[in-house]
Amino acid sequence: MPHEFSTLWLSGGKYSCLAATVIGLSLFSPSARSEDLVASALKFFLGTDSNTLSFDLDKSRPQPVTSEFKAMVVNFLPKEGRLTKLNELRRRKLDSLGAVLRLHQRESVYDFAVFESAPKPFAFIGLHQRAVFLISDAALDLLGADELKASLVHEIGHEYVWAEYLEAMKRNDDRRLKELELICDGVAILTLRRVGLGPAPMLTAAERITNFNLLSTGPSANAHRYPSADERRRFARAIVAWADSQEAFRPVVVAGMKAGHRRAERRVEQKVTVYVENDASVPSPLVSRARTIASEMFAGIGVQIDWRAGVPAEPQRLREKAIVVRLTLETPTGFRPTVGAFTIPTEGVHITVLYNRLAWSLAKPGLAPALLAHVLVHEITHILEGVGRHSETGVMQANWTSRDYYEMQTKNLPFTPEDIELINRGLNQWNAYSTIPVRAKAVPISTPAKDEN
Repeated sequence: MPHEFSTLWLSGGKYSCLAATVIGLSLFSPSARSEDLVASALKFFLGTDSNTLSFDLDKSRPQPVTSEFKAMVVNFLPKEGRLTKLNELRRRKLDSLGAVLRLHQRESVYDFAVFESAPKPFAFIGLHQRAVFLISDAALDLLGADELKASLVHEIGHEYVWAEYLEAMKRNDDRRLKELELICDGVAILTLRRVGLGPAPMLTAAERITNFNLLSTGPSANAHRYPSADERRRFARAIVAWADSQEAFRPVVVAGMKAGHRRAERRVEQKVTVYVENDASVPSPLVSRARTIASEMFAGIGVQIDWRAGVPAEPQRLREKAIVVRLTLETPTGFRPTVGAFTIPTEGVHITVLYNRLAWSLAKPGLAPALLAHVLVHEITHILEGVGRHSETGVMQANWTSRDYYEMQTKNLPFTPEDIELINRGLNQWNAYSTIPVRAKAVPISTPAKDEN
């Protein structure tokens, strides 16, 4: 069908004439849920019946736009607001996209336009008219190299369903738009497997962008057109399970690994400095024991915690890239009773533990240090992962049960494999990229409330 131009004005930004048809990984719908959305999107890859061939990443790839059309699209892009001089870190991230561009035969097809999102930072990634990969300065700084790759291949996925997406936009068919977003996720996951990556960077990229924009510019008016985080995770598990059964989509085998295993992130034996300010006057032996337990939990996945007391001067904290924990008896107004601690993962520095919400455990000597340790590990992990996600089991659950509290007294709740992968990826980025400033109030992340049993 004919290519159409459309305009998207970013909040207060100078860069207009951007494609509103595709935003891709810029958003999560906060709570949308359709019981059969995942199953219907999966049919795109499985085929509708035994006579229909399943999806082929290469044979299904559309022809690229012509060089003449690309030149016309580029010519229409505004000059004002486009960043032409990039620092080394930004340039290095863009240079890392070569492998996935070559895999999709798009290395010489796309032009890359990095634009300034001002006056309020806005994280945006999109494919404009199948010719220009648009990325805001905030998104380029926010995402790691693997997350940027995942974002790019999600946008490439839109090429596979470009006409369907435009038709759904014209009909205001929100459900179909959600389904097409999941299909683009599927294309991204299959591509990432070919370069030795799992689905995690795609999911965390979407979550980072969503959370960043929520803090910076507020809720999006288009969130209802995107699948929820839960739907995206369920679809990712489904597409991985299907791909595991297909010879063409078997994961890349890296030298030194057993056949059939996905590439694991290199375990990072790295030290993380954590300061603890004990404004709640928690007994020193209890804090010491909690730090020991937390150290043991992180040591099991190759992370060393260097604990220190007090609050460092800002130059020292920046030099050490330290995390600062404050134990307090003061509870900010408006917090739910179930919130025991909170942090802002993208801010990457401060953790506040509301110890008055945990003090009930003092009546159980075996639980009190273990509970504090698990709370510390939970919040530190949010910072290391850089996202506010939770796991279905283990230490990174959103809510612990009475059984979990009981088990904490004899053994530590584990990290899930996905958590370990995200922590290692976060640690790899820890030294490479500076902390992204967040100009907004903290959003609390739930940790367990008092166990009433």
